[in-house]
Amino acid sequence: MSQVTERTIDDWLAEKRAVFANMPEGRQKVLVSRDIDHVHRNRSFYLSQSEPAAYFCKECGKPERPTYVAEFQVPMVEKQICFACELWNQRLNEHKVKPSVIFNGVLYSIGPEPKKGERCDGLGFGGATWYLKHLASGRLIVTSNLWCGGDIPQEFIDKGMHDTYQSLNPLEGKLELSLVEGKL
Repeated sequence: MSQVTERTIDDWLAEKRAVFANMPEGRQKVLVSRDIDHVHRNRSFYLSQSEPAAYFCKECGKPERPTYVAEFQVPMVEKQICFACELWNQRLNEHKVKPSVIFNGVLYSIGPEPKKGERCDGLGFGGATWYLKHLASGRLIVTSNLWCGGDIPQEFIDKGMHDTYQSLNPLEGKLELSLVEGKL
């Protein structure tokens, strides 16, 4: 187990700042910036001597202090990984069994569509209509209950969580709504 100390936190921050400085602009640079900010703001939390002790994730190298419910804490401590890696490993395993809705490097899920005349409170993206094209089959899907599951970390894109859909804007060219087959 790699111990978290002031020096190791400083080294981690310096390394990530160097990586950030050399990255091209884009989504992954924003994610690295968020990691740097999070660790910097939570430095005293990681350095606290109370249990559970902090460690560096064996997969991504981020500091982690697993103060979660046992359902998450136990496997994280056993594997010495952070919450994000535990979550994205679970999502990757689910994606291998049933491919996820992914476009622009972001994971989504589609909730049930409301029945005609049914009250529409609590829909993803406020009930906005989304037009999605499945990349492998070309099948078109229309949904008003799309939910965002978060930006996929680059290491999980590299492990196979590639885009499976394309978001289509019906105002940009022709969208053949007659081809729409319904939900997933």
